[in-house]
Amino acid sequence: MKRPDFILGLDQNMSVESDLFLGRAYELGITRISTPPNANITRFVDRFSKKSNCKVQTQFRLSPQGSAVNEIFEKTCETLGVNDLESFFFEDIEDIKNNPQSLVDLLELKKNGRLQNIGAIVSTEAAILAAAKIPALQVLQVSFNLFENSLKLGSSLKKAAEAGKTLQAKAPFFEGLLTRPSGNLPEKFQSLAPSLKKLKDLAGRSRITMESLCLAYVLQQKIFSAVIVSAESKDQLVKNWQSYQSASRLEIKSDEIHRITQGDLQNISTAH
Repeated sequence: MKRPDFILGLDQNMSVESDLFLGRAYELGITRISTPPNANITRFVDRFSKKSNCKVQTQFRLSPQGSAVNEIFEKTCETLGVNDLESFFFEDIEDIKNNPQSLVDLLELKKNGRLQNIGAIVSTEAAILAAAKIPALQVLQVSFNLFENSLKLGSSLKKAAEAGKTLQAKAPFFEGLLTRPSGNLPEKFQSLAPSLKKLKDLAGRSRITMESLCLAYVLQQKIFSAVIVSAESKDQLVKNWQSYQSASRLEIKSDEIHRITQGDLQNISTAH
């Protein structure tokens, strides 16, 4: 089975070494990027997309008195310096219910060749199942990692896949929590410290990095078409890319990870 693609996630405030950063991504062979909305990255996304023929995806949020989705789409493309998008994600699936015309407008953009996929970012079982029932939605993006794992979302993700949805995993490092020093946890995540130590011990016994452990767990799920891996510097980009390459050759015992994290599901929900 084909391994999930690597999609480079760009940071909202990314500015340091921006040209060198995407230049290095191009050298590594990365051809898909995911940007935050209204990202201040016009200049080098424009250069990178023309140079590498890369595919760009991003997200948007509708507001009751705001612009129509096709206007948002045009402004987004102008901001990024591109003419079309691979995928355009609703940040909140409730926007579809509140503004059904938005799907009509996006389908027209698809028909005209400006947009390849309509997607939604989903974070709960209810949202995943609701999105699975909307025919126009093709791609669902969900946080998935050693803590936000198949114990929490496995059943709903399977049903979405069976409904023909393409799934992308984001936040494989749990917003950096899984790869930062153990003594440097935000207060709201202190309750996860014992489990985090056990996960790091598992990586140590397996003689792999935490980055590789995190990515190997996601890659072997077999339901994801891609994993979005963010980086804030050129060195981190290279490290994450190398971890992705090595992770595709690893076999991780999911049961052991689940035994470690099964008591943390409530703690994660409370912290979020």
